[in-house]
Amino acid sequence: MDSDYLREALAAKADLSNKKFNEGLTFTRYPVTGVRVPDILALAKQAAKTAPEAAIDMEPLTLEELLLKGATIAFAPMTEEEKIALFDKYIDIVDDWEGCDIVFSKYVSRSDLYYATLVQWLQSPSPFRARCGMIGLMKNFLDTAHIGEILNMLKRIDYSHYYVMMGGAWLLSVIYLKDKDGVLALICDSAIDKKLRLKTISKLRDSFRVSAGDKAMLKDIAAKIKSESNSATAE
Repeated sequence: MDSDYLREALAAKADLSNKKFNEGLTFTRYPVTGVRVPDILALAKQAAKTAPEAAIDMEPLTLEELLLKGATIAFAPMTEEEKIALFDKYIDIVDDWEGCDIVFSKYVSRSDLYYATLVQWLQSPSPFRARCGMIGLMKNFLDTAHIGEILNMLKRIDYSHYYVMMGGAWLLSVIYLKDKDGVLALICDSAIDKKLRLKTISKLRDSFRVSAGDKAMLKDIAAKIKSESNSATAE
């Protein structure tokens, strides 16, 4: 198995209808061919077992090749130090949410090293590094030992980039199910980004895991946030 084999395997799975659908969701500089995510992940698992360097060393020419590279890093057997070093380089070439969410939702580790790395990424000025940090934390560290610290860090993030704001709202909506009071305190804090707070409420009100009573309460909170006299406005 080499990079040519992997490119041919991806090309064989290209789907025109899925290409058009994906192009409406992503704003990447990489061409989109329409390979479905389960097919990319299956190929990444195969590469991780037999020839991980073929995918990891590949210079991506398409979005699907980028995702294959990242997913192979996630699946391949290696030390965590090696994996983090490869992830660090991988993030440098990510330019859209898919390269963050699909890859970092597939790597499972609850080590102190990985947590410290995700915290560092979360606080990065690079929007995609910050989002990768959010996804990794969401996947691995939403427990009682970490949630309080994560909420405190989320109060200090720059949410001016759309994908950071959306990732933050998603993360907060998941944390709400574990620490309602902590999230409510954050979304009621007028010093915190207004769009973030409103988007978090929107996600919670769309969730089937949130009670009707909570949704009514959140609707009232959203109305108060919209009336705040700061310069930020909701989308």
